[in-house]
Amino acid sequence: MNRVFINMFIYLLIVCYHADSQVYYSVDNLSGILQELGMDDAEDDLFEEWYDKLSMLINHPLDINKASYEDLNQLPFLSDDQIEEIILYRQRYGEMVSLYELKNLQKLDYATIRLLVPFVYIDENPVENSDISVHKLLKYGRNELIMRYNNTF
Repeated sequence: MNRVFINMFIYLLIVCYHADSQVYYSVDNLSGILQELGMDDAEDDLFEEWYDKLSMLINHPLDINKASYEDLNQLPFLSDDQIEEIILYRQRYGEMVSLYELKNLQKLDYATIRLLVPFVYIDENPVENSDISVHKLLKYGRNELIMRYNNTF
């Protein structure tokens, strides 16, 4: 039984080798984002100011688990209510583990999340001090294993 479990575990590790939990995005069209927000090239000073801010944030994204209200306020597409909801979500549920948790926020729609994702990231190890172990998961957890194999002839 142990041998079968170990073989299955090794097989799953090999199959899932390329799976990533953090997806990195790049934005090549900052002017397109600013035009979506209603800014055009006619307002040269304001357009250039926001372009510089957003290009700096792409090169140095914010850790959404540690970003303050002022940090998040640098993003022109986030309203005050949305920023407050992000901070309240962190206080209520703790640090976010994945950017997919942004979907749980009611005031963030899909378009806003799509704009937000290139400018924020989540630290690789937000859950460092947890007491979760494989033994406890097998003993106390409700587990399911679903496998799918797809092959085209």
